[in-house]
Amino acid sequence: MDSDLHSVSLRLAYKGDRDYLQGPDIYNAVTRIISERNPNIEFNRIKIVFHKLARNQCKMTFGNQSVLGKMPKDINAEVRFISPISDVIGWLVETDEHIIDRIPYPEEDIVKHTSIDGNSITIEGEVQFTPIEILVAMTKHLHMVLYPTKAGKWIVTRLDLTRLLTIFDASRFKVEIEKNLNNRLTKGSIHSGEEMLGYIYFSLVTL
Repeated sequence: MDSDLHSVSLRLAYKGDRDYLQGPDIYNAVTRIISERNPNIEFNRIKIVFHKLARNQCKMTFGNQSVLGKMPKDINAEVRFISPISDVIGWLVETDEHIIDRIPYPEEDIVKHTSIDGNSITIEGEVQFTPIEILVAMTKHLHMVLYPTKAGKWIVTRLDLTRLLTIFDASRFKVEIEKNLNNRLTKGSIHSGEEMLGYIYFSLVTL
């Protein structure tokens, strides 16, 4: 990672009938940008925390700790990519630029390939979505089955990973809910086959 401070404007679309940017699209954009700028670094800790929903396009500011100033208070998400030799830290802030594109997102095509056993869910077979889309959709489905509610919507609010997700994980995911705080905040462990990949957090929010 170079020592410069970077700022990149994201160009994302609404998914399905949503009027906010989806967490998986932010993950895909952020990881693509950081991976392209750090092609020879293997990150062993990845943390993305979503503080609030974004309904407009976002700007991502990032660099290493030595060039970053204090993180602003009013951010939409924070990111941390850590390796033994380098770190990339940054945040996303919503801009005034409206989102004009919308793309279909048939989550049911993911859900129909899943099976639930107690407080865990697994994916079976090949599904034509990105790994993060599959992971979030199946975890959301698990929440809707275990903790149905009309008081809000379950959305992903944090990811803690030991590495970047790959296409090989897409048909091997298993998520198990390990903690549930008053049916409002959950922590789920992520596995790809026998490999432990980290944790995914969901929160019940009012849109």
